[in-house]
Amino acid sequence: IYPRGGVTAVLDIGITHSIMIAISYGGEYVIEERKPDWYPDMEFAVRLRLLHETYLLPALAIGYDGQGNGPYDDSLKRYAYKSKGFYGVISKNYLMMEEIPFGLHGGINYSLEDKDKDDDISIFVGCDMKFTQSFGAVVEYDLATNDDKSENLYGKGYGYLNAGVQWFFSDNLLMEFDIKNILNNKKDVYSLDREFRLVYFEAF
Repeated sequence: IYPRGGVTAVLDIGITHSIMIAISYGGEYVIEERKPDWYPDMEFAVRLRLLHETYLLPALAIGYDGQGNGPYDDSLKRYAYKSKGFYGVISKNYLMMEEIPFGLHGGINYSLEDKDKDDDISIFVGCDMKFTQSFGAVVEYDLATNDDKSENLYGKGYGYLNAGVQWFFSDNLLMEFDIKNILNNKKDVYSLDREFRLVYFEAF
């Protein structure tokens, strides 16, 4: 759930321990009095884990994700926050003070949302920490080098810094409140984006 009454719904399906596929759809003004402004297309994603994490080596995954975040701009054929597109990512988990799970992640991506003539490759990093069985936190930073052209209405060259707090309500339910664009990397926007995520897990 994102600003202007926007909602994006995503269904992830793990085909195996190494392959995941997903479909997603949403729009603006869904939680509003106005008529919803739906995204023009349903998006999809696929992820393949090439290497599983070991004691010494990180996990390695590649994939494609066409779902961006926030409102969709019909004129530029892009989301407010561009989708990752094709990407590769590495991930390694640790234990801090022998009891606090701590994960480090980094990746590189090429988004197909390039109608704004900004088609550079971008780099992103992130970390997550679970303080207790019920509460955790996440932080991520995207250099957004594919969203920093001066003529765009979006990125100003600072990159996107986001952070969130997580509540693991049960083994199957996660609730997360996120603050996005902490560096105010959008033109004509002077406040932080606030989003709420509700994630339900189930095994079949």
